[in-house]
Amino acid sequence: MTDEQPSPLSDKDSLTTNRHLLLVLTGKAGQLPAYTRLVKELGFWLTMVKAWVGKLMSHLVDKWILEDSLLHSNFNLAPFSLPYQYQQTKYDGILAYDEYWVELASQLGEMLGHACDFLKTYSLPYVHFAKIHSAADIDLIQLKFPLVFKPVSGAGSQFVQRVDTPAELSKTFCNAIHGVQSDPQAYPWAVTVPDKELFILEEMVLDAEEVNIDLLVQDGQIVFWSVSDSFQTACLPYFFETGGKCPSCLPDAAQCALYNLASSLIATMQKELENTNGCFHLEALVSNSGPVPIEVNCHLGGDC
Repeated sequence: MTDEQPSPLSDKDSLTTNRHLLLVLTGKAGQLPAYTRLVKELGFWLTMVKAWVGKLMSHLVDKWILEDSLLHSNFNLAPFSLPYQYQQTKYDGILAYDEYWVELASQLGEMLGHACDFLKTYSLPYVHFAKIHSAADIDLIQLKFPLVFKPVSGAGSQFVQRVDTPAELSKTFCNAIHGVQSDPQAYPWAVTVPDKELFILEEMVLDAEEVNIDLLVQDGQIVFWSVSDSFQTACLPYFFETGGKCPSCLPDAAQCALYNLASSLIATMQKELENTNGCFHLEALVSNSGPVPIEVNCHLGGDC
């Protein structure tokens, strides 16, 4: 890993600020207005982790942390470590727009003291699940079929599939392994490291609707929330993202239950982290038994 440090922007010299953001492989044209405001109006200093110096962002980024292996792999860098001088910087936030790089942002957050383990040790609803590393793990699974087979990492519902029997599960697992091995560059999240589980199984909640809750959180308090409905896939057993509707068509009582679930999750995170700020995308299933979370990601929903 190497680093390159262009000169800071001259118009920031007049701002009495010492706030720093660590950006992880971002820099698309649609994000430029947000970064411009961060620098020009709010006075943030930006450090970018990337494989190359991006021309689009070169006039806004103060420091570049260049890592060649990011061209070919996701967060599975062995070992991944920030240069010492960057570990001494107090970053006010770590930002990744792309779903593929959320885990790298999370890893950096743990390294810099921004995050800690969040386990299902609290009295919150959850979907029963199990991780699988090899075909031998399938015989040890103690879950009720039908199951949802999905990658631990990744995005865009790649390899996400319903399986109804152990035989289907075994076939689906073998097909997925063959797929990532035959074209590893297409699936950078599947770069293997020892003892890493690539796939996860979740018990399906039948007769449930999938919904999304986008949250903005400040000092552990939800300051904005929005519920949207996910269109049901028409291609079972595969789960393809076919669109959604916002605002949600769910009745007010169901949306209030989702808000209460989100509030409980954020309150728990606040206990663990003591300082919860940022945007969160919560995916949940809503049935007659109430809402159950299935994913929480550190980004807003939709394409950025």
